Amino acid sequence: MSLKGTYDQVRAHLANRVSLHEAYVQTFESPQGMRVLRHIMKIGHVTSSTLVSGDPTTTAHNEGRRNLALSILRFVKKDHEELLAEIEKVIEDENT
Repeated sequence: MSLKGTYDQVRAHLANRVSLHEAYVQTFESPQGMRVLRHIMKIGHVTSSTLVSGDPTTTAHNEGRRNLALSILRFVKKDHEELLAEIEKVIEDENT
C-alpha cells in the first residue's frame, strides 16, 4: 500500500470519527437526549457497584453495561459531576 493510500485511509477514518462525535453531541445535548443519557447512566451502573456477590456472570454483565455507559460519556465529553448530579436527582425523583 502506498503512503498516499495510508494517508487517505487515516483521513477518512478521522473524518468519520469527527462526524460521529458531532452526531453524539447533537443527540445527547437535546432535552430528550439528556433524558436518554441519564437512563444509560442508571442502567449502566455509573453511580453504583457492578458487583453481584457470588455471581461472576451477572457481575461481568453489569460491568459491560458500565463500560458502555462510560464510553458514551467520555465520547461526548460531558462533565461527569454535572451528569452525576442529574442522575442523582432522577433517582431521588423516582423514590418520591
